[in-house]
Parts: sequence; structure tokens; C-alpha cells
Amino acid sequence: MKRLLLPLLFFLMTIQLQAENKGYIVTKNGMQLTGAIGEIFYSDIMSTVIFINDFGTPYRLYPQLISGFVFQESGALVRYESKYKDGSWCFLKVVEKGKILSLYKTHEVKTEFADGENVFGKRTYKVNELWLQYRSEKPVQINRFNFRRTLRKKLWLYPSMSRKIGKPGYKFKNLEDIVREVNKLNRRTVL
Repeated sequence: MKRLLLPLLFFLMTIQLQAENKGYIVTKNGMQLTGAIGEIFYSDIMSTVIFINDFGTPYRLYPQLISGFVFQESGALVRYESKYKDGSWCFLKVVEKGKILSLYKTHEVKTEFADGENVFGKRTYKVNELWLQYRSEKPVQINRFNFRRTLRKKLWLYPSMSRKIGKPGYKFKNLEDIVREVNKLNRRTVL
């Protein structure tokens, strides 16, 4: 019986490790610790990630404790950074990173806690929240309604680019391209 249980236990552990995304966390001092990235939790008041080190020990990590984490998903590297926004820390997914502008996205699933009349509930739903960071300022949430005003205010040093915001090819749906172009523009002016 023991001979049958040992291979079965090993097989189940292997399946569990394969279900997690291989990756690493980046500590505050820049060290990389390898392991697997588990569940990412995001709400308005808190954000956490489950990290399983190479020895199989799970840890619940908060954004205040690490700089970020990286893992592979569908063959592509996914990178999250710890950011302080709206009075709390959270993990933001890097969409476009640059010296002038960086574009981030929150985790796709958001959890909301409700405290009704003697009832405590939890609700999860999909979100698409985008955050823009200008240089080393705090990230600002950006949406269809505030993106033109926000970008024009942030890009006052680049008047030619600032005037293009809102015109065809420079609308909200082109946000990633706008961020890329601003960062390329900065490289040309610095050199």
C-alpha cells in the first residue's frame, strides 16, 4: 500500500507545482528569489500575492514588502510592480515602462467586501483599470473621460505631443502607442 501511495503523492505534488506560474519576486534591495507565483489578490484596501519558494513553502506577500514580481504566462513574461496609489499599496501590471511615462494595469479580478445589515459579503468582478505614472510621481488612474486632460497636463514640456492628444491616432484606445511615442521623443531630445 505504501508503494502505491508514495508515487501518487509525488504525482499530485508535481501537478500542483505545474499549476502555479514559474517566476520570481524582486526584493526591496533588488535581489531575485525564484519560485512560483500563485494567486494575486486585489481590492481597494489591499493587494497580495502568494509566492511559493523553490522548497515549496508558500508566503503571502504584500506590496509594501517587495518591489514586484515576474512570471511567465502563455510564453510571455508578465511583470508586476509595487506602487503606492490612492492611500494604499498595490501590485500593478506593467503594460509600458519608460523614463517619462509608464502605463500600468490593475489585476483583472477585483474583490469587493460588503458589510450590509448583519451580513458580510464578498464579491469579485472583472476590471480594466489603467494607471499612468509620470516620471517618479505617484500613479494616477486614467480613463476615457480624464485621459486628455491628464496627459496634456503631464506633457506640458512637450507641446507638440500635448497638442496631438485627443486627435485621430492619439485617443484613449491608443494609450500604449502614446506612451511609447512620448518615451521615444524623450530619447531623441536628450541625445
